[in-house]
Amino acid sequence: MVAPRVPAKGRSNGGVGTSFKGTAAYLLHDPDHAQTDERVLWTDTYNLATEDPEMAWRIMAATAKDALRIQRDHHDATAPEDQPFKASRRSFNHVFHYSLSWRGEDEAIGITRAEMIQCAKDSLHELGGADLQALFVAHEDTDNPHVHIMVNRIHPETGRVVGVDGNSKKRLSNWARHYERDRNLIVCPERERRAHLREAGVPYSVSKEPTEKQYRDQAAVVDAVKADPNRAAKVQAAEQAQDSVLHRDGIQMRARHQAQWEKLSRDHGFRKRLINDEADSGKREATRQVGDRYIPRFEAQWDRQREEVVQFHQDEQRFLGRFSNRLKAVKSILGQQGLDARERFQATFSAVKDEGARLAALEMLHRKEDRLLKGQLKADTKSARAEVEQGRKTAIDDNYQRFVAERETMRDAHQADRRDHKRRWDERDRARTDRWEAFAVEVEAERDMRAAYEDAKGEPFRSRATKEEDQRRSEAEANRRTEPRSSKDDFDLSSGESLADQAARQVEPPREAFKDASQERSGPKPSADD
Repeated sequence: MVAPRVPAKGRSNGGVGTSFKGTAAYLLHDPDHAQTDERVLWTDTYNLATEDPEMAWRIMAATAKDALRIQRDHHDATAPEDQPFKASRRSFNHVFHYSLSWRGEDEAIGITRAEMIQCAKDSLHELGGADLQALFVAHEDTDNPHVHIMVNRIHPETGRVVGVDGNSKKRLSNWARHYERDRNLIVCPERERRAHLREAGVPYSVSKEPTEKQYRDQAAVVDAVKADPNRAAKVQAAEQAQDSVLHRDGIQMRARHQAQWEKLSRDHGFRKRLINDEADSGKREATRQVGDRYIPRFEAQWDRQREEVVQFHQDEQRFLGRFSNRLKAVKSILGQQGLDARERFQATFSAVKDEGARLAALEMLHRKEDRLLKGQLKADTKSARAEVEQGRKTAIDDNYQRFVAERETMRDAHQADRRDHKRRWDERDRARTDRWEAFAVEVEAERDMRAAYEDAKGEPFRSRATKEEDQRRSEAEANRRTEPRSSKDDFDLSSGESLADQAARQVEPPREAFKDASQERSGPKPSADD
């Protein structure tokens, strides 16, 4: 049916190109850069908000030109906030153009615009461009109805290039083949021949200049399949059964490899979590042990500080005690850090004059002692936790080295499995090719044997008998038509015989006379009574 055509790359009238304007000018106008559009039968748009073809290609060009902004907007709307924006590789080949042509009277007659549009959409879906912008243009300048499809490879929502041109010839050929099969009308036998070879698993070359052996082998296999389709179906079923075994082995191999990779990753992660959990537990234990060692020191310091407060109040009741408290307070104030001369003088004057200031200076001294002891506790805890952390890092590094070694070992084993599986497929391909070639040889040998038998026998008996029967019938029909018609004057009414029969009976005696004469010569036959 449809003959898909993807012209050469880079041309404005087909393939992958850069210019929407040039491609649209070629499709919407007559050839040779004419301004007329007499050959344009109709136009239609796809995934566009307009039906005007001139406006359609301009919208497509604007979409392609604004691809980077569309990518950024799509990223901001769909990607997580912490994911940075990464633009796709820039491409200037935004236009993809191909055509569908209906050949033959059975297809060309009665083809409607709706069916052509639907075929254009279906073929675009087959290429993976269901969401792309497209312009359909039908021409009537040839005997074959055809429609051109100009596609914008830039996705209108994501702004990224869609590879509809990748392997487009094969995909369009498969779509056209199914289209023809659905209508029970094969227009392209060569496409069916290649598809039949692919389905049968027979390797063939798509080179424009195949070798003589390749051409001869392919032709022989195709002729053999056509000559004996029943046996070919059995051969194909047997070969496909063997292919299915290898195919299932490949699926199982890949599933086994995937399970092994998952187990390797899972074991590595489990060991890593176990090391971290043990390290966290070790850090908590180290912190507890250091704290246990410092508890007596804190208790002793708190007891001493309470005794000093009690002694301070007792000393305040005596003159010499107050003098001693003043000295301790002044010493504590002078030992403070971060005070300028004025603040030190004011604090010293207050401590000399006021009991509360002297008590505050004592409490400040106690807080300083607490800070020093807590600092020592923190330093010792940090040192103990650092030892545990160093052990954790060492264990993590050892675990990673183990993972790397197991990964390399598994990778080598998987590569060996894949090489072995590929070798089995190569052997299967060769065996399949040999089987089909043997099938072609068998069919050819049977054909030669049948031809030799027919040559030795002469004309086949059935054919000869058929010809003799046809000749006899023809002669009888001719005689019947040439014999004169009988009338009532040709019959003897008394005897009921025609005059011709009476004359023949007089010339030739009846068969009964010969029968009686033979009995007289040989004598009567014995009866049952004798």
